[in-house]
Amino acid sequence: AWKAYFDQNKYGDCLSITEKFRALINDDDYYNLKYFNYMQESTYNQIGDYQKALKYNKAWITASKKTNDVSRIHTTLISQIKYRYYLNDKTGAYQILDSLLAKSNTISNIDKRQLYLDYGVYLHQDKDYKSALNYYLTSVNFTKKLTENTFKINELATAYMNICDVYINLKAYNKAISYLDSAALSG
Repeated sequence: AWKAYFDQNKYGDCLSITEKFRALINDDDYYNLKYFNYMQESTYNQIGDYQKALKYNKAWITASKKTNDVSRIHTTLISQIKYRYYLNDKTGAYQILDSLLAKSNTISNIDKRQLYLDYGVYLHQDKDYKSALNYYLTSVNFTKKLTENTFKINELATAYMNICDVYINLKAYNKAISYLDSAALSG
């Protein structure tokens, strides 16, 4: 029921469902607590309440570790970066980004793509255009390694638009135009 409400943007109903679900879960049932925290985090993220989303993100990580299922920990930490950044904990966000980059050999290509893209976005927002450009270009390289599908095409178009925007900020208009053309061809 939660997913149906979530897909319909009925977040109040999502919260009602998850609270009912939580009432059925024992405090030591980490497997189900993991899913409860995931649903809460996702709902609060969509609402834009990043403080609560961060709270449930951390609880999801704790529950996952207790079940020894850390298969999605990198993805969850990438989400946590967003919450920290937008809650003005930029230092915390960049620390997590740097820690994930330091162990990037343990991260899947799809998560690396997201990690480098997000790092580029935050640097871009902080007006560090040259560094943002490097991260965007690295993200493109990981995106190109993905299997051909609509997701890959859309992600390449997004990355090319980000690169175009950086070049505009750097006043390198000819390079911006070439990436704009790439975005149009890929999207």
